[in-house]
Amino acid sequence: MRHIDLFSLLFVIWIAILLFFGATSEPALFVILILIGFLVLRELFDISLPSHARERLDFFLYVGVIFFLIVVAQKVIEIVQALSLIHI
Repeated sequence: MRHIDLFSLLFVIWIAILLFFGATSEPALFVILILIGFLVLRELFDISLPSHARERLDFFLYVGVIFFLIVVAQKVIEIVQALSLIHI
C-alpha cells in the first residue's frame, strides 16, 4: 500500500470516528477536529510522502487554517459582545 493511500484511509477513519461520536456537535467544532486530524496525519507522513503529494495536501491545510482563524475571530467577537465591552 502506498503512503498516500494509507494517509487517505486513516483520514477517512478519523472522519468516521468524528461522525460517530460528534454527529450532533457544532459544525465549526467538527471541521476544526477534522483539521486537527489532518495536521497530525500530515506531520506523521511528512517524510514518506512525495513532494507533489505534500504540496497538494498543503493547499487543504492552508484552507483549513483560514477557516480556523475565521471561527476563532467569531468566537472572540461573541465573547467580547457578551462582556458588553463593544457593540458591533
